Order: sequence, then structure tokens, then C-alpha cells
Amino acid sequence: LFLTAGASAQTLASYDAGVAGAPAVAPDPTAVGWTLTYPLGTGVSLSDLSPDGATGLNAWVIADTGTLTGERAHYESLLTQQEVADLFQSGWELEIQMRVIQTAGFDIVVEYAEGQAASSRRYLAWYESAGADVLVTLQLSGTTYLCANAMDGAYHSFMYRKAGGAEDAEFYYDGQLQGAFPVGGSNQGAPNGGVSFGSGSSGGTGTVHVNSVELRVLTNSGTAYCFGDGTGTSCPCGNPGGAGEGCANSSGAGGLLGSSGGNSVALDDLVFEGSGLLPAQPALLFGGLNQVNGGAGILFGDGLRCAGGNIVRLGVRVPNASGQATWGPGLAASAGYVAGDTRNFQGWYRDPAGSPCGTAFNLTNGIGVTFQP
Repeated sequence: LFLTAGASAQTLASYDAGVAGAPAVAPDPTAVGWTLTYPLGTGVSLSDLSPDGATGLNAWVIADTGTLTGERAHYESLLTQQEVADLFQSGWELEIQMRVIQTAGFDIVVEYAEGQAASSRRYLAWYESAGADVLVTLQLSGTTYLCANAMDGAYHSFMYRKAGGAEDAEFYYDGQLQGAFPVGGSNQGAPNGGVSFGSGSSGGTGTVHVNSVELRVLTNSGTAYCFGDGTGTSCPCGNPGGAGEGCANSSGAGGLLGSSGGNSVALDDLVFEGSGLLPAQPALLFGGLNQVNGGAGILFGDGLRCAGGNIVRLGVRVPNASGQATWGPGLAASAGYVAGDTRNFQGWYRDPAGSPCGTAFNLTNGIGVTFQP
């Protein structure tokens, strides 16, 4: 699976056929929470293929050979209305790993829809074999993407990604951005708030081997700001740090605050990583409501004060011999953060021997985080 850089995720819907021998047989999607929509009950073969030749992967096969009305079959996984609303705000990724075997006309489909009303947001793509390639058509906009060599017998990743609060999504092939995926309106043929994959057209035919499907909630680990690298407010005594760092300390480099995990208060897996600190000297993580001076910071000690307003101290650490320290997970619970809160974080640390400006302390860059459910 290809998870885009800068994000982590929780999974809301998934199917996994597994790898050769684990499990011995790919599970029927209906046995793991998916609902089969198969109007006519004929014309489509649904079966396990484990393993799928030399690929080393198991597969669930959907082979549509019928062209009568209702001869189609696809699987749906539906969400609650609250989950759909939260997904729009936080963003999502829908990824399928599959082998398109053959098609004639529009048949193989993967989509996400917020509902069936005309005003509901819908993201639907058809997949067609095109010689050595796979042609992807975004039905609601007419945009097409040619996925090179996707008919080479290997499994490939096709992914839709929508950022939090955005209307349009993006389309990725094997982890590489191909371009925009414009949003469209919905109708009664869409999942009523959720995901579907399989054969979506009675008039076309096609065969696809599916290894995995996953709908993920994007959770962002924050945005860095207020650098002491000369791009904003000048450091107190001509002591800039490296790119993205705080102002330089006695080591000649600046302290750097990074983050990983996500901004979900339910998962509460946000972690801050300090580096470039002074070994064995206390370092404090603190959070506040505001980005000081519009995010540019003000002079403070040997560095810049970036976060302020109702400061909450989130723990003192003693950096290791490499000048590294971590805080979290569990910060949302300990500090009482709830969905919708925006907080700004920064590291303060001691620098008692040889600090450039003589104040014996310094600060890292800042990181802003808006928490989601």
C-alpha cells in the first residue's frame, strides 16, 4: 500500500485477500463486512484465486461476462453519517491493489460517495484494459489517465486522495500523483455513504483480481512554522540555524521539533520529536493558543518565542547523547484537547555552556496542530 507522505491514517473499510499461504484461501468479502450487490444473480463469477500465479498474492476474482440488465456485481462498505461528515473534514484515501485482466466497455469500477442525493459528493472511476496499459476514466468529469504498463501481470495500486475540507480529490497510480480527481454529484446507483468496488455496469464486461481495498481517514501531524534559519525574524545575535531549525545553539546547529502520528483525539497518537538539543540538558515541550507575532516569533533567550497564549507545559525530557527527546503519545488526553482545538507547540531547552547570545537557553521551531475527532 502507498500511504502519501506527511500523513498517517486509521482505516474505516478494508478488504485483504492476503499473500500466498496466509491465509490459504482469500476470504469472501461478504464474510468480512462487505455487502454484495448482485441484482440479477447471473452473469458474474465471484471466486477465490489463492495464490494468483507467480505474483505471490491471493486474490478475489470478479469476472463479469454478462450483458443483460442487472448482470453486474459489486461490494459495498457503508459508513455512518457522522463518519462521512468527519471524513470530509479530515480527508481520506481510497486505495485498491488489483490486476485488471480484461474489459470490454465500462465495467470495472471503484468509487466513494457521501450519499445518493444529487448534492452528495461522489468520486467514481472506471478501469479499462488498453493494450499494455490501463485507461482510467473519471466518469463525472470525463478526465482520463493512462496508467502505463498496468497490464503487465503484476498487481498495481490505484488511489484517490482528498485533503481535509477540499472538494476535489487527486488520483495516484503506484504512489505517483497523476492529477486532479474532480468531485461530482451522486445518484441512486452510488453507495449511500461509503465505498464500492467490482463490476458496475450491465452493458460492459470485465475481469479483475482484487488483492486489497482500504478506505483511510487522513490525520495530519501538524505544520511547522517560525524558523530561526533567516527566512523570518532574525535570531537575537546573528545566530541562525539550519533550514527549518530554530536559532543556532552552542553546537552550531539549531534545535528542531518534528512530529509524527496524527491529529485524531480518538487515536491520540501524536508524537513530537526534538533533535539538535543539548545532551543531558533539560528540554520542555509547551503548547499555546497563538502563533506569536503572526507566526514569525519574537526574540527570547538565544532563540525565538513562537507559541503563546494560555501556555500548557507538556513535560520535561532529558535528551540522549545525540540530543534527541520525544513527547507523546497520549498528549490530547493529558492536556484535554478536543476535536476542533488548534494548538501551537514548541520546545524550550537549556544551553548553559557557550550559548551564542549568553542567555543559556534556546528554543526550537514551532508546530501548529488542529485536532480532529
